[in-house]
Amino acid sequence: ELHLKQSLDCIDYTMKAPESGAVTTPEVDGVTLLNSNDRYTVERVRVGGSKTLPQNHDFMCVSVIEGSGSVNGHELHKGSHFVAPAESGDLAFEGDMTLICSWV
Repeated sequence: ELHLKQSLDCIDYTMKAPESGAVTTPEVDGVTLLNSNDRYTVERVRVGGSKTLPQNHDFMCVSVIEGSGSVNGHELHKGSHFVAPAESGDLAFEGDMTLICSWV
């Protein structure tokens, strides 16, 4: 019961539902902030060639939603998901792909 209440605390029921899936926030150096609050952050990251992301969070969840490539030498493709734990170091991406990255 306590876990359910904590989960519901991060939902803002007063927000208006989106009318489309269009992203209207600016993209800066391939990164678009999709949502951020005191509970979590979600970004869309476009990799075209190479891109290094610092991993300075307790953990980072990464999902490949388009394309393929690698991270720190490990192959990735659309549908790949992984968790980068704290202290895992920078994430060096290579390839042509779009990621969704999130952390608390």
